[in-house]
Amino acid sequence: MSNPKKNIKNIRIDYSKSSIDFNNIIDSPFELFQSWLDLALEIDPDNANAFVLSTVSLKNEPSSRVVLLRGILEKSFVFYTNYSSAKAKDLDENNNVSLNFFWPYLEKQVRVKGIVSKLSHSDSDAYFKSRPFSSQIGAHSSEQSSSLTFKLFI
Repeated sequence: MSNPKKNIKNIRIDYSKSSIDFNNIIDSPFELFQSWLDLALEIDPDNANAFVLSTVSLKNEPSSRVVLLRGILEKSFVFYTNYSSAKAKDLDENNNVSLNFFWPYLEKQVRVKGIVSKLSHSDSDAYFKSRPFSSQIGAHSSEQSSSLTFKLFI
């Protein structure tokens, strides 16, 4: 590789935009998170609520995917998924999860470990009904996380 920037081992970034003053930090981790999320929403509103959700199946197979934060209720992070997706099956088998929010423009990340529980059916239904109609149609017509067969031509 002739271009050193294309060689990933040579990529270097001086992370100096962000620091934490531990002497004057917000006591509540949820308030601190909300303040960082608010900053991220100002800088990158299209991606600020994205996070990596990691689960582990009963076979101890880890799986990670990007999902969207849809709210914070009573010190809980809210996201939605199709109940028949691989993600939902993992959560039914093992409700221990890890979340990782990464905001590159802020040079901040937040890692969360916790236990998932389902919202009420009425909350799930209300969220689904609030989605744009085309999104509702797409959710009904797709089999999330189902296997697809592809041929790769080189």
